Amino acid sequence: MSILSKIRDNIGLVAIIIFIALIAFILTDLISGINTAFGGPSPAGTVAGESISYQEFQNRVSQQNSAGDELARGNVADQVWQQMVDEKVLKAEYDRIGLVVTGDEIYDMFTRPVPHPYVSQYFLQNQQVSPDQIKQALASYMADEASREQFKGFEDFLAQSRAQERLFNMIQSAWVSSPAQAKKIYADQNRKANISFLGVNYTAIADSTIPVSESDLRAYMKAHASEYEQEAQTFIRYITYDINPSAADTVTAMQKLTKQMQPFAEAVRDSVYTMTKSSKPYVPGSFVNITGVPAGLRDSMLTGSLRKVFGPVREGGIFKLYKLIATGEAEESNVKINHILITVSGNTAADTAEARSKAAALANQANSGNFATLAAENSEDFASKGKGGSLGWVPRGQFGEDFDKAMDNASVGSIVGPVKGRGGFHVVQVVGKTSKTFDLAQIEEPIIASTDTRRKIDGEANQLAAKLNASGDINAEAEAVGKVAFASAGLTKASRTLPGVNGGRDVIVWALFADQGETSKVFRVNSNKLVVAQVSNKTSEGLASLDDATLKEEIERKVREERKGEMIKDKLAAVASADLNAMRDAYNAANGNGAYINTATGITFESSSIPGIGADPFIIGKIAGMQEGQVSKPIVGVNGVYVIQVTGVTAAPEPDAATLASTISSQQVQGGSSLRSKAYPALREIANVEDLRVEAEKQFE
Repeated sequence: MSILSKIRDNIGLVAIIIFIALIAFILTDLISGINTAFGGPSPAGTVAGESISYQEFQNRVSQQNSAGDELARGNVADQVWQQMVDEKVLKAEYDRIGLVVTGDEIYDMFTRPVPHPYVSQYFLQNQQVSPDQIKQALASYMADEASREQFKGFEDFLAQSRAQERLFNMIQSAWVSSPAQAKKIYADQNRKANISFLGVNYTAIADSTIPVSESDLRAYMKAHASEYEQEAQTFIRYITYDINPSAADTVTAMQKLTKQMQPFAEAVRDSVYTMTKSSKPYVPGSFVNITGVPAGLRDSMLTGSLRKVFGPVREGGIFKLYKLIATGEAEESNVKINHILITVSGNTAADTAEARSKAAALANQANSGNFATLAAENSEDFASKGKGGSLGWVPRGQFGEDFDKAMDNASVGSIVGPVKGRGGFHVVQVVGKTSKTFDLAQIEEPIIASTDTRRKIDGEANQLAAKLNASGDINAEAEAVGKVAFASAGLTKASRTLPGVNGGRDVIVWALFADQGETSKVFRVNSNKLVVAQVSNKTSEGLASLDDATLKEEIERKVREERKGEMIKDKLAAVASADLNAMRDAYNAANGNGAYINTATGITFESSSIPGIGADPFIIGKIAGMQEGQVSKPIVGVNGVYVIQVTGVTAAPEPDAATLASTISSQQVQGGSSLRSKAYPALREIANVEDLRVEAEKQFE
């Protein structure tokens, strides 16, 4: 009791001790979590048992050009990961064989008579350059500290590229093609066999006579596991909300830009004024012809005064103002036209003559008073016929060189035709003509969703997420708000995008670790889309599911063909004979027809298919090893079962020295290239590369 009394008397001290212990526990857990998040237990992956730090991986990604949407940034991340894996896989091999790239080798890549392509690309964008030009460009780079630092990275890249090039060149040169091998390949390519064959196609037996059960299908898949193994997959249904500007946001953007009209007109230094207000700051002397002017401003700009501001005009999601700085004259003119198009209905000369004749008749009828009516009634340009045939100002080259020449010789107000151009024959009314050019400055205002608009859409998405969490039925919740719950394909660790989202990696990472039926929070993708999701199904790593109707149908067919093959093979063996005709007749008598005899000639080991049998490498290989007069046992093939009789063999002639040398050379190149292509996958397999990025991403979620 004395102990209890002491505790009771010092209860305040005990409470403080318990409080301190709880705080210590929480802080320990928090610190552990922070350490985990910043390069702790979960690496980006491992190569040959060596970890790749997730923090290092992220740093490398951030150093790359990360412009673009989420999917583009994800592709950059995948490229960086591949580079880091390559470095570790290949460095281990460089160290093993003692491969070192010297400074002299790097210098040679710059100073050789034709500089290395990477060098030319780095300095002068792939132009053909001389070593002297490279030296001049290099001197310019080295004069600037930032450029020097950037160049150091390029030198490292060159060293890695050179090391990789040397390694794989050594591997490729290890392949040796011998004369004996060349003779064997030459013989395989040139030994020809003629055959007769007895065949019974699988279609001779009705599918309905071969019942197939679920257990049969699973047994087949298990026996051919390598063909049907799959990663673990997650399937989701998801609803998207687009964060689009509202009508009020559009009005706001136009009003903001309208307020800039007077300051823009009064600006004296247009280059400076547009520097912060335009994605294309003004550069004096950048003249465009009339078709380079926005369509809604062309006519007014033709008669507008200098320094005047035109607009606003909307181009996609941006409002723009244009200021006319100066005008000029081009050597060639552009035309504003109405037209009647008569297309050529066929490919014959008569079809062309008929279209020309119809266009000529319309040209004879047309005048300024009836052109619009004739266009509406006769033109086969359905986009313009309802507008009196109006095409507005037409860029040169749109309808071809002959059309442009005809327009150059036409006067305003005239009707010309028929004119041969792209699409057919044209009857043209020339409404306007100008060779005037325009030097324009522009400023712009993007139409963006306001904070109020974003809050409204966020609210709708969060409300749906809450209802989905309560009901667990994404299809019903989507229908209730007039949306569609899209279904994803199978998602894996490598998946980066959801259809219609152009990204969604965060959604995918969440889904991979969520349980079936679990619903998500609201995810934001690319700042302009919200996604709410539910996990609809999960499949384990292993054999593919027979729930896939297409896969199930394919395996049913293969199981039936396998059984048909054994049945037909046994029946043919029962009537085996050296006389294929007698064998065919005996088979048909016992089985109600189905067997047939056919011939094929000139079959070599290199043949891709056999007439009457099809592409069947096993049977082609079998024929290559048979002697004249030999009859095979029944062979189960791709499309049926066959008995082959070799009726004649033409041996390959002895190759002369030149042919043998050419074959050796060809095999040296092909064999070396094949060996080179297999080297890296083999090294990577030995290194046992493990990609753990998705686990690390989950920690940072």
